[in-house]
Amino acid sequence: AELAAIGFVFPVVLTLTHIGTGMDVGTMASVSPLIGRGANTEARKLVVDTLVLAILFSIFLTFVGLATMKPLFETLGVTADLLPMVEDYMVIWYWGLIVNFVPIVLAGTLRASGNAKDPGMWLTACALLNIALDPLFIFGLGPIEGMGIRGAAIATVIARTLYMLALFVIVARKAQLLDLSNYRVAGLLSSWKLNLSVTIPATVNNVIVPLTAVITTRILAHHGEDVIAGMGAATRVEAISTVFSLCVGISLAPFIGQNLGAGNMARIREGLRFSYRYATGVGLVFFVLLVGGRNIIASWFSEDPAITSVLSMYLLISGFSYIFQGLNIMATMALNALGRASLATLLTALRVLVFYAPLAYLLDGTSLGIPGVFGALTVAHALFAMIATTVAAQ
Repeated sequence: AELAAIGFVFPVVLTLTHIGTGMDVGTMASVSPLIGRGANTEARKLVVDTLVLAILFSIFLTFVGLATMKPLFETLGVTADLLPMVEDYMVIWYWGLIVNFVPIVLAGTLRASGNAKDPGMWLTACALLNIALDPLFIFGLGPIEGMGIRGAAIATVIARTLYMLALFVIVARKAQLLDLSNYRVAGLLSSWKLNLSVTIPATVNNVIVPLTAVITTRILAHHGEDVIAGMGAATRVEAISTVFSLCVGISLAPFIGQNLGAGNMARIREGLRFSYRYATGVGLVFFVLLVGGRNIIASWFSEDPAITSVLSMYLLISGFSYIFQGLNIMATMALNALGRASLATLLTALRVLVFYAPLAYLLDGTSLGIPGVFGALTVAHALFAMIATTVAAQ
């Protein structure tokens, strides 16, 4: 039951995380050209103003999320017996939303300066700490009482808080891009306007992407809790499989931004070609690993055949799409950095809302059923990867 609850929670958490990532993209796209031009004073001002925006927006989303939590999950198909577990997790997670948003902006600042090592290293440390704390708070140890699914949320908030504090120190002392001593509110709205010109379309784009999982969950909800649990596990495997392309894609944005500020277009084209080759190679590796080992991977999540069969089916049908997901990530990041964020968002909206959602819903009602839904996802990724990479190259 708790695995099924996480299956419903994960798409919502991923959607909110992608909202924060939109601010990360906006930070990289707006700060990196300033650094490329050597305008470090203006860059520091923009960083602080963006952090203020991130804090205020995260507080706003916390209260909106708490107020809409029950109707939202009921709409997603959460049953009455699962709703208390979902609420146990999400109440903690919503209150910790600020420690998800702020470090995302801080990491974007470091990448905009050309430092991708520190945010990557500390994010890995955060993930490892989260993994170590999970059993402690879920099952309990010594004086710490086991809290079940609530414990998983608490572990995440603690790990993210320490990650945020580490990045604050690095941005302020090592990168020297955080200076509050001479901060002035004047120019705050201008900074927000510059950042939001990329952040808003990038945020919309990043919200639409995880809506794929939300839509799939909603379409498959009538098949029962076992199918949702299997789909939830499959979504987490997919998140791991695309993280390598996402890391390079995130680094591509400041690379393009700095070179755009310096007027070096030839280097931008070279970097874009490399990113496409990388995404294709990584996607092929994961396709082979996940399809070949799908039954073993499924057994790591559950011993229930009803759950493992869905996860195994998803990896078999959608495994090849990881190549195209990687290409879509690279093209989207390139368009954001080049000031064409609205076009990137349009392509994503067409892929998820106009093409995938109706096709998946249609195929679910046929004899294809669940395999048809997974197949629709692969076709959508493949078609729009070709379109997006072609547009970005122009």
